[in-house]
This record gives sequence, C-alpha cells and structure tokens, in this order.
Amino acid sequence: MLGSAGIEKDIRNISDLHVPAGQVYATEAAGDGLADLGRFQRQDPRMESFDAKVFSSETAIIDGTEYHGTTEHNTVVHGTDNSGYGYLDKDTTALYEAALTTTGNGDRILPGARPVTPPAGFSGR
Repeated sequence: MLGSAGIEKDIRNISDLHVPAGQVYATEAAGDGLADLGRFQRQDPRMESFDAKVFSSETAIIDGTEYHGTTEHNTVVHGTDNSGYGYLDKDTTALYEAALTTTGNGDRILPGARPVTPPAGFSGR
C-alpha cells in the first residue's frame, strides 16, 4: 500500500485480507500530505494494530546508491527538472522497496515510520 488513503474499519488487520502472513506492506512518505486527508474515519495500514510490514519512502543510501524520497502523493511525477518524486518514480526508495516486497525479498526492506495515533475521527470497531 503506497500512501494509502485508508482501509475500511471493517478490515481490522491483515488477516481480514486473506493474504499469507508477512505479505502485506505499507509505506507513506513524509512529503505526502494527501494520504492523511483521505484517512478521516479510516484506518492507517501502517498502524501497529493493522500488522502490515512498513517500509521507508524517504531519501536513503542503499548498498552505496542514493535513492530519492517521495515528495508527494502521486505514483509518478518525475520530470526532467527533478522537481519532485512519486512513489514509483525511477531511483526512489519507495520503488526500490516495493520491488523488494514483490520479488520475495521483503526481509531486506528499510523499516518505515509507524503513526503513533489513529487518524482523527477513527474510532476503530
């Protein structure tokens, strides 16, 4: 889940998705201000209680290569002027990490930040 605008409250955690354990991943970049807006009364998949594996979308050096941090909510925004980066733009940490999760290498992800509190208006079940 890249910059998720939220999961329905009826889906309490990853077991409700019927996906094998350890196969649900989530990330949100600090520069993504829109995901928070979409989560009013919806669950953030990065919450500890949801139990997804959270990976980084921030600028990072991985195996000696510097990757760009995601700067906004879009998946692809990279232009020739390097004005911003979406989650799936070339040479972004998010793209690198997403590739790890989809190729059986999720154990190599860089841990991402988990939110401390649920979104405003979210009451759980």
